[in-house]
Amino acid sequence: MEYLDKPLHDETSQAHPAYWRGKSRGINDVLKIVSDIMLNYDNGSGSNNNPNIEAMRRALIQWRELVNSTFTSDEAKKEVEKAKK
Repeated sequence: MEYLDKPLHDETSQAHPAYWRGKSRGINDVLKIVSDIMLNYDNGSGSNNNPNIEAMRRALIQWRELVNSTFTSDEAKKEVEKAKK
């Protein structure tokens, strides 16, 4: 049986297995970016080559900075540290 990639079958049960591996990998990569921002591992330097992902990244970094400037209490800092574990 010949196994060819047929974009017509993407998002269907007939999709090539590599399609699903790539989709899963892409989702995990974006989740890692979001997680790094939320846990303060991404300091905002550098950029992502995908303009859509970079726009999301920049917006989340701005949101994080706003949240961090709003919640500066010791209690909030403890909660952030707890979330990192």
